[in-house]
Amino acid sequence: ISSCFVVVSLVASAEARVVDFALNSNSGVGSGPSYGAGFQGTVQWSYTSGSTATVTLSLTNTSSVASNLAAFVVGFADSSMTFSQVSAPTNFAQITGNDLKATPFGNFDWGSASTGSFNGGGSTMGLAKGQSGTWVFSVSGTSAALAGVSSPAVFNGVNDWDFIVKIKGITSGGGTVSEKLTSTFALSPPVPAPGVAALVGLAALATRRRR
Repeated sequence: ISSCFVVVSLVASAEARVVDFALNSNSGVGSGPSYGAGFQGTVQWSYTSGSTATVTLSLTNTSSVASNLAAFVVGFADSSMTFSQVSAPTNFAQITGNDLKATPFGNFDWGSASTGSFNGGGSTMGLAKGQSGTWVFSVSGTSAALAGVSSPAVFNGVNDWDFIVKIKGITSGGGTVSEKLTSTFALSPPVPAPGVAALVGLAALATRRRR
């Protein structure tokens, strides 16, 4: 029995969790999803040791109409950590300070935009309908704080909604409109690290033999 508990412990410590997220259809500003705006994506928090972690974020513009996914902002509970954009799709730059305001959802802690800020800028840059992009952020903080974070906690800020996307240039009638959209989240199934699956198999075999 004790050997089974050891294997379970190994699985829990070595699994990689990815957060899947998509448009929350009840939270758009204005007409919301009736405009045809939409998105989906994943995020993963990676930390081994030391004072640096990594956040990898992937987004796809799933809008049903011509549009550009132009910006996103994220809330985070621990203000002692510093987020720095390492790589991103073309034209996307990290945004800070006042550029992280996403009225009416609140102020946020880190993000990226193809238009210079979350609220301003033009409507022709970003991820077009059907396009996907990946962002990598380096996160600096104390080892104790970083070790205490999981992928879900990357979106654990002080606001009611902690991940907001701005989609601009949405065709509507004879012109274009923009939309701010929130997200719903779900953990993907755990993926064992290399070697862990073999340990699980050995534990199952041992259990069958004992029976």
